[in-house]
Amino acid sequence: MSGLFSVGAAETPEPGLLHTILASPAPDSWPERYECNAGGPMSRQRTQELKSSVLGKGHDGLRFPRVMGAALDFDSLDPLRVVERVLKKCGFQAAEEADLVLMPRVGPCICRASEHVRAIDVRSAPPETVLRTALILGHATRYFFDPGRPLVWTRTSLERRLQLFSPSRFYQA
Repeated sequence: MSGLFSVGAAETPEPGLLHTILASPAPDSWPERYECNAGGPMSRQRTQELKSSVLGKGHDGLRFPRVMGAALDFDSLDPLRVVERVLKKCGFQAAEEADLVLMPRVGPCICRASEHVRAIDVRSAPPETVLRTALILGHATRYFFDPGRPLVWTRTSLERRLQLFSPSRFYQA
C-alpha cells in the first residue's frame, strides 16, 4: 500500500507518484478504474491505475468509516451574515459559546469535498442544525477537521460540502 492508495502488484510506485490526486465525489460513483500521473515533461510522465481507496466503505476493515457530511445552502445570501444571525437567534453571544454546547463529539477527521453531500437549506432548517453544521465547517479545512482547531468562519469555509471520515480504526489496526 502506498499512502492512501494501493497500487497494482505489477508496478512499484515511485516515491511521491501519488502525491497529488484529486478525490472523487463518492466511492459508490467511482468509475471502474482511475489513472493518475505525477506530471512533468511528456518524456518523464507515468500513469498508474488506482485499485482502491481507504475512504468510505470497505470489506477488509481497513477503511476510514464515513462519520458525516456537512454542507449549507445559502442560495444568494451572505454566509457570514446568515451565520451571525443564526448565532444570535440561538441565544449565543459568541461562536465559542455555541461551540461548547452544539459541537458534535467527534474527534479529528479526514475530509474531502463532495457534491454528493446534501446541503441544509439555511432558510428552512432549524437554527441549531444550521449553527451545528457551521461549527463543523468552521473547524475544518478542505482536507482535515479538528474540533481543537480554532473556529474560523469564512465565506469559502461555510460554502464547502465536506464528507468527514474517521481515521481512528485505521491507525489502531
